[in-house]
Amino acid sequence: MIRAGDYNCILDGRMDQHPPRLDIKPLMSALLTAVMRDLGFRDSRRDLHPEGHEFTYHSLTHNTYSHLNRILLSDIDLQSLMEVTHLGRFLSDHAPVLLALQWGLPMQRLPSWRMPPDLLMDLACRKALAGALADYLETYWNSATTKALGWEALKVVMHGACMVVTYGV
Repeated sequence: MIRAGDYNCILDGRMDQHPPRLDIKPLMSALLTAVMRDLGFRDSRRDLHPEGHEFTYHSLTHNTYSHLNRILLSDIDLQSLMEVTHLGRFLSDHAPVLLALQWGLPMQRLPSWRMPPDLLMDLACRKALAGALADYLETYWNSATTKALGWEALKVVMHGACMVVTYGV
């Protein structure tokens, strides 16, 4: 998944602004950092150029340069990342960002599993699902590296609990 746009905040005062601002950590920066972590997104430019100082915005009022325009990629899409380039500012105070990806062979998508709704009518199944959910949340939820990964793992656990009830596996 790719999310791109003007996020209107810096993530690192040392790297994302010139002259550097080490004295501030805006709330929006903390929120964006948390959302990126929870959803499993990374800043494509920072991944390719960890020490680079390219800026996408110039403020005439404050005479500062900032990195505000970002292309965020999921961890899976980062494998396809070839280059991120900031083009010149010519029609705006923001610079466009060019993303180059190298897509491999198309992944064959397996059909999605859907829980048969009639399983919820069975009391034994509801108890098994409730137990599996409680065990998972208590044991693993807080150790998931991202909430997105935690959710994907939970779906696998629930699928397994349904199979146990349905097939007695």
